[in-house]
Amino acid sequence: MRILFDEFHGQPNWAEAGRTGKELSTTFSGIGAVLRREGYTCQPLRQRVAPSVLEGNTAIIIPPPVGKFRSRDLFSGEWFADYNTYFSGEEIESICRFVEGGGRLLAFTYRFGDAFTKANLGDLTAEFGWEINTHAVIEKDAQPAHPLHTTFETTRSDIVQPWAAEGVRRVLWRPLTTFSKTPSCQGQPLIFSPASCTIKSYKEGAQIDGIYPICVAGKYGLGRYILVGGPNVFEDYELGFLKLPDNRRLLLNLLSWLLDQDTEALLRPDVEDRVSSIEDEEHIVNAPAYIATNECPEAAALRVEAKMVEARDAWCERLEFLLVELSKVADPGTKFQLKHQVSEARDMLRGFGFEDS
Repeated sequence: MRILFDEFHGQPNWAEAGRTGKELSTTFSGIGAVLRREGYTCQPLRQRVAPSVLEGNTAIIIPPPVGKFRSRDLFSGEWFADYNTYFSGEEIESICRFVEGGGRLLAFTYRFGDAFTKANLGDLTAEFGWEINTHAVIEKDAQPAHPLHTTFETTRSDIVQPWAAEGVRRVLWRPLTTFSKTPSCQGQPLIFSPASCTIKSYKEGAQIDGIYPICVAGKYGLGRYILVGGPNVFEDYELGFLKLPDNRRLLLNLLSWLLDQDTEALLRPDVEDRVSSIEDEEHIVNAPAYIATNECPEAAALRVEAKMVEARDAWCERLEFLLVELSKVADPGTKFQLKHQVSEARDMLRGFGFEDS
C-alpha cells in the first residue's frame, strides 16, 4: 500500500520565499508519519503524473502547488507562473482516471487559491466539480497582520459530516481559501468557515459575509477525493497545527474515510442551504488592509503558544492514562492496541521536545 506525495508541481519552491518547502520530508512529514503508522509506504513523486506512475498506488497527495518567486527587495516579492510546474491536460486526465478506477486523492490549495500561487490546481479540482475561489477566510473586525501570524477556529458545529466530526471539538487554522460547487458536482462540503469569520477577496480588498466550504469531499467513480483550502491545519512545523490533538483527530477522520475500502459512510447532501451566495454584493465592505485576526501578531503568537502548551499537557495526560490501562489488561488484542496508542503519544511528545522516559 503506497501513497505518492506530489513534489513536481512547485512544492519545493515555497522555500524560495524564505519559507519551508511543502514536501513529504518537510511540512508534510507529519501526514507521512500518520500514514506509515497505519502500514502505508510514502514516496515523493518528482516527475509528471502518468497512468504508469499511478498504477499500483493507493493514493496521491498533492501539497499546494506554486509557481516561481521573484523578490522585489529584501523583504518582499511575488509569485509568478512557471508553466513547467503546471498540471498538464494529460496529467489531469491521468489523475481523474486513477480516482475513477478506485484511487484516492487528497489535494491542498492555499489562501486566495491559484490567483496567489500562480498554479493551476483549479483545472484539476474543476474535473471533480469544485472551483477554487480567490478568497481568504479571516476573522471579522480584525487588526492588520501577516496571514501566517493569524489563526481562526472551527468547532464541531462547522463540520457537517458526522464521520468527520467524531472526537473533534475545536480545530485551529490559518487563513485559507474556499470552494464553490459547480452544477455537475456530486461531492459535498465537509467543513464550513465559521460564522465568526468573513471572506476577503484577492487584491480587491473587499470582505464578503457568509460561510463557505473550506474542505470538501466526494466519491468519483470507484474512488474518493478530499480537497482542503489550505495546508497549515495539518502541517508539522512551527507554523502548522498537526500537533494539536483535535487537528490530528480531524486528519485521522479524513484519512479513515478517504482510504477505507469498505466503509459506507455517506456524504450527506442536505447541507447546500448553508452555502452563501458569493455574488451577494450587499455584504461587501471596504477592507483597506489584510485583516486576519482581532489580535496583534504578538498576541496571536502567544495564543498559539498557549494552545501548544495545552496540547502538550493533553498528550502527557493521555500517555499517563494509557500506561495505567496497559498495566491492567491481559487480553493480547487490547494490549496490542494500547501499545500502538502509547507509541503514538510518545511520538507526539517527542515532537514537543520531550525525551522518552
